[in-house]
Formats: sequence, C-alpha cells, structure tokens
Amino acid sequence: MKHTFIAILLLFVTGSVFAQDSLSPYYGFRLGLTAHPTIGWVKPQVGKSNGVALGFSYGLMGDFNFAENYSFATGVTITTINGKSTQIITEETTPPTQIPYELKYKLQYIEVPLTVKLKTVKINDIRWYGQFGLSNDFNIGAKQDADAAGKSSLRDENISKTIKLYRA
Repeated sequence: MKHTFIAILLLFVTGSVFAQDSLSPYYGFRLGLTAHPTIGWVKPQVGKSNGVALGFSYGLMGDFNFAENYSFATGVTITTINGKSTQIITEETTPPTQIPYELKYKLQYIEVPLTVKLKTVKINDIRWYGQFGLSNDFNIGAKQDADAAGKSSLRDENISKTIKLYRA
C-alpha cells in the first residue's frame, strides 16, 4: 500500500513538471496587405505651395516577431504623393509680363519601411501598437500638369530628372 501511494504521488508530481512552456506562442512571421490614402503637399524652391492633395498607397507588409510584443516590421508599397503650387514666370516680351502657372505634381515612389513595432497585451480583444523607424522611398515616376491663366498648357510632363531619387 505504501509503495502504491508513493508511485501515484510521483506520477502526479512528474505529470506537472515540464522543461519548456508548451503554452508560449510561436512568434514567427506575419504577412499582410495594406491600402490607405495619403495627404501630400509640395514645398517648391520658387513659388508658393497651394495646399494639400490626396494620393494613395498600397502594397505588402510583414512583421518578423522576435518576442511576444516586439517585432521588426517592413514591407514594399507603391505610394503616390500629389501636390499643388503656383509659380510666376516672367516672359521676355516688351514690356515683360508675369504669368502665374498653377502646377500639379504627381509623384510615385516604391517605399521600403524599416521599423520596430511595439505592441501592448490584449485588453478586451484590442491591442494597441506604436511603430517607429525609417521609411525609404525611391522615385519611380514624376509627372506635372501646368495651367496658365485657366488654360491647360502641359499634361503629364515627365519631370523625373528634377525630382530627387531618394526620399526619407
């Protein structure tokens, strides 16, 4: 009887002892899609900005989780940034005349963010997070529309050579 009691006691004790925690989550990799509007404006070297314009961004994003609430986040997105400005050009006539041009910029970038995502624990099935890091943008297209005195002058003129290749 004594041996049976000790055997049953040892069976229960060893049944609750584990070397690893089998309930811990697998952190791994998470992949997702993103699509959202952008608000952009331009700051021209000559002339003045004419407010904001809407754009759009879409692509893939991924999280490399290295702990339960911490991950390295990156992705690849196509981002469109639009803007408007006014530039006054002086034409060499007699007498010289100044003509205001309304310029619309349509800039397109490939964006590769390198960020760290910090998440809270779930509270009522809601998880808050903050994302901090660097966004690397590479210009893949730049076009401009120009209107002078309400008349359409230029449409979709390629201005890629005047726009910087890299934007952070």
